[in-house]
Amino acid sequence: MAETFVDPTRFTGHCYRAAHWIDVGLTTGRGREDRHHERHGASPKRVLVYPLVPDARQRLLQAP
Repeated sequence: MAETFVDPTRFTGHCYRAAHWIDVGLTTGRGREDRHHERHGASPKRVLVYPLVPDARQRLLQAP
């Protein structure tokens, strides 16, 4: 699974959607350097994923 993050305040992400990336929602906006589980003013990003194998969903749903 490949993932990317798009800032919806700056970009629409249409190029990813046109390439069949799957929109799975928004981040909480905590940021990369958050060690205390607090929001530091980072804007929430849209998360898009792209399956690299045909059965990616089934693999993710399998118990370890």
